[in-house]
Amino acid sequence: MTDRNDAPPAGFRDEPRDPELQARYRARLDARLQSTWPAGRRLRYGLIAGSGMVGFLVAGSLSLTEPSATPPAVRGLLGLFALFGLGWSAFGVWAMARKSGDFARERRIASQLAMGFTLAALIGLGLAETILGKGSASAPMLVVALGFVVLAAVGSVHARIEEAELSILEHVLRLELRSTPSRPAPDETR
Repeated sequence: MTDRNDAPPAGFRDEPRDPELQARYRARLDARLQSTWPAGRRLRYGLIAGSGMVGFLVAGSLSLTEPSATPPAVRGLLGLFALFGLGWSAFGVWAMARKSGDFARERRIASQLAMGFTLAALIGLGLAETILGKGSASAPMLVVALGFVVLAAVGSVHARIEEAELSILEHVLRLELRSTPSRPAPDETR
């Protein structure tokens, strides 16, 4: 449970509420989430959405306006890259629309998008190379695409590790909350 807006699990609903420990938990979690990029989440996802839209417009306009002599495989790849840009733009808008951050979850989703888009690009490049019959000329692109697949896989593993670390931190602090003697709430003393 790493989303800060989720309700606590059933076993934690009756835990004592110590405002000091709750404040410590929120401070640690916020510091952990904000330390990754101090510029802020709106700017980060605004840049992702903007660059995705630029990619969509450039690749989409190229796929539509290329001369008729351009092979259909090349047009198909440009259309595929336009869809990638549209996907990144949609991800950035979705993340900004959520208004509250669960950075680990958003990072995991972004890494899964990167992995899927990179695999699709690798397959598309391979098919275009086969259709066009330019094996030796497209080999460097396929090697670079394969490198990006490895990079996306490493990013995905790192995002999952970070999500697990935040979940562990949350559970440790919840146990800390449960183990401290509870102080009566102000309205319970009456």
